[in-house]
Amino acid sequence: AAQKRRHQIPTTGRLLPTGRVRDRVHVASLGREVEVSIVDVGTICVFIRAEDLGLTGAELPGAFDPRHFAAAEEIRQAAAASCGLQSAGAKSITPFQIVVGPPRDHAALTGPVKAGEIDFVARQLNGDGWVHKAFSGGASTCTAVAAQIAGTSSTSAARSTPRRAACESATRAGCCRSTRRSNPLAAKAPAGSCEKCTSRAPCGD
Repeated sequence: AAQKRRHQIPTTGRLLPTGRVRDRVHVASLGREVEVSIVDVGTICVFIRAEDLGLTGAELPGAFDPRHFAAAEEIRQAAAASCGLQSAGAKSITPFQIVVGPPRDHAALTGPVKAGEIDFVARQLNGDGWVHKAFSGGASTCTAVAAQIAGTSSTSAARSTPRRAACESATRAGCCRSTRRSNPLAAKAPAGSCEKCTSRAPCGD
């Protein structure tokens, strides 16, 4: 019997696919260039400053409109092309689009979050017009690592004295023991909240 092939998410094999911590891409729908960071760990992601899309990065899924998704998709396609990846087509979903912003008080799906509890906020968008309620595993790992690379969009959005790793999401992406153990680069991240952040206690790893 023929075996069913699994679709593998492409990788460049390089932490910084373009060799730079930041790149500039032209976004026609915005009429200007924006600065992004492309990082390839876990699953390749492109990190976009929320302010460039007119966002804070702390919005709930229903607050995004077609303009945001269109601009993010343009950025994804440009980032893919700059890395030598397929930029269009039904199977072209990477780099994942991660919108990042400075820490702020906001309402998450799990309840209220205080700016002092986090280093920055982030949301994972998808080109077909929806937002993850929580980060995917690959994006969680990539976001945790990107947060440790000086000069990326993630670190520029973060507080000057980080107290927790990566971003605020329903799972506090990249902070938990499982992510830190599964990826050597992510393991360099400072201890954050425990898995699913139900107690917001340090991991202790």
